[in-house]
Amino acid sequence: MFDDCISKIADILSSQSASFEAGAPYFADPHYKAIPFDVSRFCKFAPKNERSGSGSTLCFVDGGNLDIVSAPNFSIQFLRVASVAFKEGKRKPLALPQRIESLVIVTHSSDMGDFEVKYMPVDEKQRLFLPQDFSISKRLVSQGDEELAPRPIVAAGGAARKFAEWLYGARIIRDCLTKGDVFVRDGTLQVGIEGEERFASQAYGAADAKGVAFAGVAKTSTLVTTTGFPLTASVQMLAKKHGIGGAWYYGPIAENKNPKHLGGIFVGKFFGGSRYAFRFEIHDSARQDVGAIFGELAENSRDLSFPGYPYGLIAADKTARVEMGERAALEARIKMRLSRIDGIRECLAATDAHRIISGL
Repeated sequence: MFDDCISKIADILSSQSASFEAGAPYFADPHYKAIPFDVSRFCKFAPKNERSGSGSTLCFVDGGNLDIVSAPNFSIQFLRVASVAFKEGKRKPLALPQRIESLVIVTHSSDMGDFEVKYMPVDEKQRLFLPQDFSISKRLVSQGDEELAPRPIVAAGGAARKFAEWLYGARIIRDCLTKGDVFVRDGTLQVGIEGEERFASQAYGAADAKGVAFAGVAKTSTLVTTTGFPLTASVQMLAKKHGIGGAWYYGPIAENKNPKHLGGIFVGKFFGGSRYAFRFEIHDSARQDVGAIFGELAENSRDLSFPGYPYGLIAADKTARVEMGERAALEARIKMRLSRIDGIRECLAATDAHRIISGL
């Protein structure tokens, strides 16, 4: 039964892998002109004692948000943005809070055309690190964003998190980093949500002013080649075919003319013993330093918890992650307070049935 189906699926995928052809990077968006694969464009990074960027501070930022209580007319979410920094392989304290925490309330505008988003910082002193309250069109996302899609009111919390990540990063760069340091955000450098470009520009501007390299590493990538294979896998197989071992980076993958994506796209294998390669990007202002930046990231990617992925991003993710246990405690506290308000119980009941049935 199931075993037969699984065997047939395995045969189909095995046949595709056996006939592997790298093809060329593929982009549907005309802003990107793919550059054909060329083995000469694989690069190694210089040993640490030969790199001008050696000794730099690496700062990593990530964020998390989780819907706590929601109904068709509102969503209450908990948001956390966190940073970690390293220098010479050791944690380096920053002169700003390591994590920013806030509740976020999303409601409909009076004309039903927008969502109204308001930040409620847990510590009022942290409001300086959060964006101003904002309105966002219910379209939510412009074409090209890979993380969010037009969804109900809950999705606006993702926009609130992204804006906060950019703004918090700008503050860190301006107040804590110096020339030659490297700032790394989780994800790509492409902006797609309405209003996001304004916050990204603040972070890029701060990096340019301080001489800080701005980079992004994506946990996953949906990019493919003209033969339908994942781009990162194709680059890895190309390296294997030509005997290129150890840590390497390849790229840029395309000529990028997207005004909302100010970075070069690369594929990097940060640790030779890892089976993973990742899409990583470097802001246009630091493209000449790609080797040094890659080297610093490679030095940070040797932790046994996930060899080949920058440990700074693992640590930032853990610090920013909103756990389900936290959600349950906050949900109980919020619902206890909201249940005293006439009409709120009925609003919550509009979406509660699925949760109740799933628990039976």
